[in-house]
Parts: sequence; structure tokens; C-alpha cells
Amino acid sequence: MRKTVKAACFLLTAALLITVCVLGYPRVMKALYPVKYGEFVTKYSREYDIDPLLVYAIIKTESNFDPEAVSNAGALGLMQITPETFDWAKNKMGDAARPADDILDPETNIQYGVYIFSCHFKEFQNLR
Repeated sequence: MRKTVKAACFLLTAALLITVCVLGYPRVMKALYPVKYGEFVTKYSREYDIDPLLVYAIIKTESNFDPEAVSNAGALGLMQITPETFDWAKNKMGDAARPADDILDPETNIQYGVYIFSCHFKEFQNLR
């Protein structure tokens, strides 16, 4: 059994190396770690002083870049914001009249998600 596991690991490693060599490292990395919605991530990361790579990591983890993602807990969109948290953020930002369905708009979801994250980051002062 150990020989079979070792052989499988070797074959997977070899396949990965061949893929990287054939397609090129940048193409493989872009496929594994997409940077969709870059304009919005850059804009709101700068506005709220949050590392854009962290925002991409949150989006990848929370929704895998699906703007219509819905969690079992009812969180919505790219950054998985609950309607209650969206309402809280709208009030804090002086934008209470914004329609509730805007939560699924990619730009709005990223803007509010980064804002909410920045509030937590300021409160707790670090990422640990």
C-alpha cells in the first residue's frame, strides 16, 4: 500500500510540474488564484486601507468568485455579507436608502465587504 501511495504522489507531482512547464507558471497561478473584479478590489482596498491580496483571499474563500453565492447562513455575494450586516454597514456609511438587492452587485458587495472588514481590522488592530 505504501508503494502505491508513493507512486501516486510521484505521479501527481510529475503531472503538476509538466503542467507548469507546458502552460507556464503565470497561467497556472492565474487559474488557481484568479484576480477577478480587480478594478473594484483595487479601488476599495485603497479607500479602506486593506491589502488587496487579503480581499482576494476573502473572496476566494467565501464565494470562489461567484457573485451570486448564497451560504447556508444566508450570507450573499462575493464577500458573503448577511442582509443584517449589509443594513448595519449602509447605516454606518450614510447610505440607508440603498436597495437591499444591491448586496449581490459585485462592486457594491466588494465595497461593503471591504468596509466591514476594515471596521473589524481597526477594532482588533491585527489579523491574528
